[in-house]
Amino acid sequence: DLERIIAKQRSIYMETPHGRRQIDLQTPSQKTEAFDELLVYLLMNITEEQQRELVRTLCKSYGIDQYSHLRDQVMSWQEINELAKDPLCSIGAHTINHYALSKLTKDQVMFEMEQSRDVIKSEIGVAPKHFAYPYGDPELAATREFQLAKKCGFETAVTPRHGVIYSSHAEHMQALPRVSINGYHQSMHYIYTLLSGIPARMKNRGRKMDVA
Repeated sequence: DLERIIAKQRSIYMETPHGRRQIDLQTPSQKTEAFDELLVYLLMNITEEQQRELVRTLCKSYGIDQYSHLRDQVMSWQEINELAKDPLCSIGAHTINHYALSKLTKDQVMFEMEQSRDVIKSEIGVAPKHFAYPYGDPELAATREFQLAKKCGFETAVTPRHGVIYSSHAEHMQALPRVSINGYHQSMHYIYTLLSGIPARMKNRGRKMDVA
């Protein structure tokens, strides 16, 4: 939603704790800088409820239908059931509201994890064994969240931290890295390179583990 607002406007106004602010969006570089800055602000500086309310207000002010991309892009339960039948696919849980878990209380985190598992089970008939954390920066998913995922009964859980699996991860099955195929590297050449583990080792400067 934030991306769509910024792409369509030449400037926007938003209310902050420090007053009303105008953000210029005249050039592509200004749009990129504004998106990066606002994303950090939404994720790190305000609560999850304030984040949603601010984006809803911006969408209403600038004529963005928040549900149009959901209708276009999000799979239906019928489609998910079809996918779940494929022996090469496993459906995992990912919370109900996609909150940054470190900003929630323990009970709220447990609700997000368990409720997402239970909803999926009610729809496809199988309880997910695996979990993916919303976001994955160390500040947003760390030791407490890893422990809670284990307490909820998930056999594995993955962060968006870029990396590959080593034998030492056997002791940290709820803090696994992953290789993400995110739309930027779609050719098999790039995918095989990512799966080799070499880019991850280079990016992480040889460090294998990141489980804190």
